[in-house]
Amino acid sequence: MNAVAAVLLAALGSGLGAVLRVWLLGLWPGRPLSMLLLVNASGAALAGLLLALTPQGLWAVFLLAGVLGGYTTVSGLAAQVWGLWTGRGPGPALSWLALTAGLALSLTALARMLAA
Repeated sequence: MNAVAAVLLAALGSGLGAVLRVWLLGLWPGRPLSMLLLVNASGAALAGLLLALTPQGLWAVFLLAGVLGGYTTVSGLAAQVWGLWTGRGPGPALSWLALTAGLALSLTALARMLAA
């Protein structure tokens, strides 16, 4: 695999994914928690689908590391969990973290099984 091409495709893909995420989050600006959950859950489902289809080489770099890496966001989740922790306490923050992780893993597995 050409390392320069891989870096450029990952950069292009992550830019596209990030633009899509920002656009979706802007559709309902008063619902940041719900929208970020939707983005991360749908990204997990798409990752499961792509993993079942086994993209190879530069396609995998572009789609998985690039587009879906830019589309989903752990940093956004961390900021939201911290905001919940400082605003409402550890219970709601940890519940939100568990819900997001559980939903993402479940959708990844389900999409992969359905596509196989």
